[in-house]
Amino acid sequence: MNRRITAVLALLLAAAMLFGCGRAGGNEQEVTLTEFSTSAAKQTTAGKTTVTSTAKNKKSTTKKAEKKSDKNTSEKASEKDKTTLKAKKKTADNKAVTSKKAEITTKAENRSTTAKRNKVKPYGSKKARTTTQKNKTTAAKPTAHKPEKTTAAPTKSRVEKTKITVTIQCKEVVSNLDKLKEGHEQYVPKSGYFITGYAVDYEKGDTVYTVLKRVCRETGIKMRARRTVYGMYIVGLNELDEKDCGGTSGWTYYVDGEFPMVSVDNYALNGGENIEYKYVV
Repeated sequence: MNRRITAVLALLLAAAMLFGCGRAGGNEQEVTLTEFSTSAAKQTTAGKTTVTSTAKNKKSTTKKAEKKSDKNTSEKASEKDKTTLKAKKKTADNKAVTSKKAEITTKAENRSTTAKRNKVKPYGSKKARTTTQKNKTTAAKPTAHKPEKTTAAPTKSRVEKTKITVTIQCKEVVSNLDKLKEGHEQYVPKSGYFITGYAVDYEKGDTVYTVLKRVCRETGIKMRARRTVYGMYIVGLNELDEKDCGGTSGWTYYVDGEFPMVSVDNYALNGGENIEYKYVV
């Protein structure tokens, strides 16, 4: 726009110089200069109008932006107010519910207290009721005749020690003589029993091992034992040792029909037990 104005002014200056040099062109030059001046004035006016229009457009755009910003701010403030109102309403509802619960609890406690106060007590005190019941019981019992005490003559009773029975058998060997080591047949009885139900006296502190040693000493049965990390292990009885009738054969023991999970010297006895030594194949 400035360039156009500058061009117009330059043209006007050139025209003035021409006009000052003389009126050589006569009337025709005057007419031409006048037309040129008029055209330049029109262009200047058009330029000013364009500048004014551009300024107005800028101002209008700025106002629209300000209105839009105000609108957004207003909407955000409205949303925030709504959220605050909802929170306040929720808090008020919670307070109302809590108050209602407290009121119900208070009423229930009052009813319970009133019921306890209005409860009718049973007749008489506890002591009086007990006395009455005793009297009734005494009245109902018939008088029993007590026999006269008689002094019996003292008798001598024989005190017997508690017994423990021991059985030693190898019936599985009798059924598997083909597996028995050669030359050991003479040590195996045909019945499969070395001793059956042999009774010995129980002594305080007895174990399965101590009882077995005592039985073998009394009956003449040879016993071989070996100490291991788990305790005493019975290797052989009456020349019938472990692995004499197969790779897994050997002596095991049972107390009252049950197989203990401890060694013979770690099984304590109380008296009255039935011990059985069995050779398994």
